[in-house]
Amino acid sequence: MTPETLVGRSRERSWLDAALTRTVAGSPTVRIVAGEAGIGKTRLVRSVLEARANELLVLAGGCVEAGQHGLPYAPVTSLLRTLGRTELGATLLAELNQRSPGLLPLVDSGSGAVDTTTGLDQVRLFDALTRLLDELSRSRPTVLVVEDLHWADRSTLSFLSFLCRNLVAGRFALILTVRTEELRFGHPVRQALVEMANLPDVDRVDLEPFDAAVMGELLGRISGAALPLSTVREITDRSGGNPFLAEQLLAVSAEEAFAGRRGRSRLPAPLDDLLRRPLHSLSAEALRLVQAAALAGRPVEHELLMQVVGFDEGTGLTATRELLELRLLEVNDDSRYTFRHALLADKIAADLLAVERQQIHRRYAELLTGHTAPAVVTRHRLGAGDLAGAFRASHEAALDAHDKAARGDELAHWERVLELWPHADPEDRQAVGGLSRVARQAATAAAEAGAITSAIDLARRALATAETADERARARLVLAPLLTPLVSGSFDEVEVALAAVGDAEEVGDPELLTEARFVLARGYYQAGRFARAEELAAEVAEQATGAIAVGAATTAWLAHQSQLTRPQERNAPGQLKEQELVDAALGCGDAETSLWVLTHLADWWWPIDLLQAEERGALAYEYATSHGLRSSIRGIWARETLTLCRLLNGNWDAVEHLSRTDPLPHNDLTAATIALEAQVEIHRGRLEHGRRKLGLARTLSGDALGHGYVAMAELSLHLAEGDPAAAVAACVARLDRLPPDTGYDDIEASLVARAVGALAEAREHEAREHGAREHGAQEHGVDPHHAAELLRVADRIQQRAADRPRRHTSSPLTLLLAQRSRLDEPSVELWQAAVDHRAQRPHDQAACRIHLAEAMLAAGDTAGAVTQARLALDTADRLGAAALKERVLRLADSARLPVVEATQDPDPAALRWGLTGREVEVLALLAEGATNRAIGDKLFISAKTVSVHVSKILAKLDAANRGEAAAIARRNGLLRGD
Repeated sequence: MTPETLVGRSRERSWLDAALTRTVAGSPTVRIVAGEAGIGKTRLVRSVLEARANELLVLAGGCVEAGQHGLPYAPVTSLLRTLGRTELGATLLAELNQRSPGLLPLVDSGSGAVDTTTGLDQVRLFDALTRLLDELSRSRPTVLVVEDLHWADRSTLSFLSFLCRNLVAGRFALILTVRTEELRFGHPVRQALVEMANLPDVDRVDLEPFDAAVMGELLGRISGAALPLSTVREITDRSGGNPFLAEQLLAVSAEEAFAGRRGRSRLPAPLDDLLRRPLHSLSAEALRLVQAAALAGRPVEHELLMQVVGFDEGTGLTATRELLELRLLEVNDDSRYTFRHALLADKIAADLLAVERQQIHRRYAELLTGHTAPAVVTRHRLGAGDLAGAFRASHEAALDAHDKAARGDELAHWERVLELWPHADPEDRQAVGGLSRVARQAATAAAEAGAITSAIDLARRALATAETADERARARLVLAPLLTPLVSGSFDEVEVALAAVGDAEEVGDPELLTEARFVLARGYYQAGRFARAEELAAEVAEQATGAIAVGAATTAWLAHQSQLTRPQERNAPGQLKEQELVDAALGCGDAETSLWVLTHLADWWWPIDLLQAEERGALAYEYATSHGLRSSIRGIWARETLTLCRLLNGNWDAVEHLSRTDPLPHNDLTAATIALEAQVEIHRGRLEHGRRKLGLARTLSGDALGHGYVAMAELSLHLAEGDPAAAVAACVARLDRLPPDTGYDDIEASLVARAVGALAEAREHEAREHGAREHGAQEHGVDPHHAAELLRVADRIQQRAADRPRRHTSSPLTLLLAQRSRLDEPSVELWQAAVDHRAQRPHDQAACRIHLAEAMLAAGDTAGAVTQARLALDTADRLGAAALKERVLRLADSARLPVVEATQDPDPAALRWGLTGREVEVLALLAEGATNRAIGDKLFISAKTVSVHVSKILAKLDAANRGEAAAIARRNGLLRGD
C-alpha cells in the first residue's frame, strides 16, 4: 500500500497537518506518532508531508536495530548525509566544520574527531546541530523525521531531548514514530517519551486499529472493487484491524487466506504464513539476497549486499529487481535498500537456521571491519558467534564512543568488553591493558555519565581484579572520590584513599604517591576534617607540580577558610588569593582538577556573596560543558551550585531557561538539581509541575545532598498545599540522611529551621481553628514524636553553633532562632536579624518579612508591619512567587493592612490580557506619562521593580514602546475609570 491509498486517519491527519501549519507560521512543534508495527505510522507521516512537499524541507533519519548495541547518533548521521546533498545544507555543514573542525566526525567531514578532553562534548554538538537546524528553518520551513524511535541509541535520545527543550521559536517541526509494543517497562525510550510529553510544544497520538468500515474502504481501494461485508469483517478480525496485516490477508486467495485456525491475537499464527508467502515464489538468488538484507540491521548499500551474498553484477541486479517488484524491498533516500516493513525483516531473520544466520553475520563482519562504526561490527561479530572478534570490536566501539562524547554508549561498550573477557584471545586481553584497567575505564565512563552506582561497582571490580600494587592504587584512586556523602552517601573515601597511599608507597612511584596523597587530602576536606585536610594539602602543594599542585593549594585554602568564624578572615599567610586559584585552575591543563577547583570555590562563595557565587558557578558550568564533563560528577555539581545560587538570589527565569534548553540526564547525581528546580515551580504556584519534578528527584536521590534538597522541596510543597504537619514529617524522615558539615553549607540547620517554622504554622492553624492553643495527645496535627525529634535536633544545632561557630552556620541559625520564637512569642528582634541576614536572598527575605510583620503587629507596630508587607509583596510580584504573594495578601486581609489597596485584583479586561493587578496599576500610571521613579514612589516599590513590570506589560500587550502600550490599554478598556 502506498501513501496515495491512505484511508481513514482523518483526525490524525488534521492533527499533524495543523502542527505543520503552525510550523510554517513560525511556531516550532514536536509530534509523536505511536502504535504497533504495521498500524500505519510511516504511511500517515509520509502522506501528510508529501501533500506539503513544495513548502517544506524534510530531513528523515531512522533509528536502526544496531542502536541497541550503542551506535551513536545513527539517525542523525543519516539526516546529515541527506542534508549534505542539498546546496544550502552542504554550505552550512562546511561552515560548521570550518568553525569547529571535527565537531561532526559522524558526517565524514574529513577532519579527525575532536578529543573530548579538548572540547568535544555532547552539549557543544547538540548546540551546533540545533543552530544548524535553526539556520535551515530560516530559509525554509524544516521538518526533521526520526523513525523507529524504539531503536534509538542513548546519544540520539539525549539529542532529541535537548532539541525538544530548545524549540523556542522558528519554522521547525520534529516528528517521531515509535512502536509501542517495543516499549517494555524500564525501556529508556519509554522514559524519554514521558519526559517529552511534559513539554509545552510536544503532542502525541496513538494510532488505533481500523474498524470494519474503514477497513472496507482500504481493502476496496487496494482491490479496485468493494468486497463483501463478510470478507471485510473476516479480514478485520484476523488482522486485528492492522492495515499492513490486512494487506497480506488480501494478497492471497479467499480459500487460502481463511483456511485454518481462526483467532484474534496481535499476530495470529496463520498470519506468519502470510508473511512468508511472498518468499515461496522467489528465485533462489532473490531469497538469498533478502535473507542477507534481513540481517543487515539497517538500510544496506547495493555493493555491500552483493559482496555478502557473492553475486556478480548481473545476478545481483536480477535478484534485486525481483525483490523490488514484489515490494519486499524499497530504495530509501540514501539509495540504500530497506524493507517495506520491519515485520518482514523480523520474520525472514527468524526463519533462518542458526548456522545460516551465523554465516551471513560473519560475512558482514569481515566486510565491515575497518570500514564502518565498530558498534555495527560488534553486532555482526556477536551474531556470527565470534565472541573473540566481538571483544575486539567492542573495545574499538568504546574508544569510538569516547571520541564522540557518547558517555552512556561508551559505558555500554566497556561493560560488553568485560562480559566478553573470558572469550577474548590472550593477546587481545594484553593489548587492552588487563582486566583491572578495563574495569577502571568503565568506572570512569560510568562516573562521567553520572551512573554512580555502576561506577562504584566497576571501580570495586577493578580493585578486586588488580594483580599489582600499582593497579590496586589506581583502582582505589578511581573508587575513593565516589565514596563521599555528597556523591553516594558513603563515608568511606578517606579509608580507601589511605589504602591507596599505602599501595603507592609500596610501588615507589613518586607521582603516584603524590596523586594518592592529594586524593586523601580532598577526602579529609569532604569529610569535614578541615585541619587535617589543610595540613596534608599544603604539604602536597609544596611537593607537586601542575594540576595536582593547583588542586592541593585550593584544598588547603578551602580547608583553612572552612575553619574560620568570620568570612572577613580570607587568607592564611602564604596562601594564594581566591582569584589566583581560579586563574591557576583555568591554566593547569587538567579538566577534572580545574572543574573541582572552580566548583568548590563557587560553593565556598554562596553563603557570603550570592552574586559572586553565581558568577563562579556559571564559569564552572561553562567549563564543564566545553570540556566534555557536563554529565560527570564535577559537571553535575557545577550545575547544582549554579541552580542553587539562582534559586536563592531570585534569578528564577535563568533556572527555568537552563532547565528547558539544557536538560539534565537523569542519574544518581541529578536529584539535588531537579529538587532545586522543583522549588522554583512550587514557589511560582505551579504545584503540579513541582510535584512531577519532585517525584522524579525522589526516584533518583542517592547522595546525601540530594536527600537534603529533596527534603527542602518536599517541605515547600507541603506548606504550599497547606499541610504543615506533612512538612514536619518529611523533614524528620530525612534527618539521618543529610550530609556532614561541608565547610560551606549547613543544610541540616537550614532544613530544621524551616521545619520548625512548619511546626509553628501547624500550631497556629490549630489555634485559629479552636480559638486557643490546646495541648493534648496530638501536637496540633503534628505527630508528637516528630515534634520532639525536631526540637531535639534544633537544640543540638544551636549548641553546636555555640561551641563551634562557623561563617556558614550564622544565616540558618538566625532563621532557626526566629522560627522557634513563633512557638512562644514572635520576636521582632530575631525576625529583623533573619531579614538582615538575607539581603541577597529575595524570596527568603520576603518570607521573613511576612513573619516580621506578624511580630510587629503583635507588638502594636502597624506602620512597620505595613512597610514589611509591602516590601514582601513587591518581591513576590517581581519574582512571580504566587505562594508568597498569597501569604502576604492573606496577612493583609486578616490584619486589615492598607497594602491590599495597592494590589486589588485586575478586572476581566485585564485578565484577558494576562495582566496582574500590580501591572494594571503600573500601566495606568505609565499611560499618564509617569516615569519609572514616579511610579515607584506612588506604589512604594523600587524603580528597578517598575522597569520589570513595564517590560512584562510591553510583552503581554505586544507593544513596541510605552506610548503604544498606553494606546492599546485605552482601546481595550484596561485603564480603570475609562
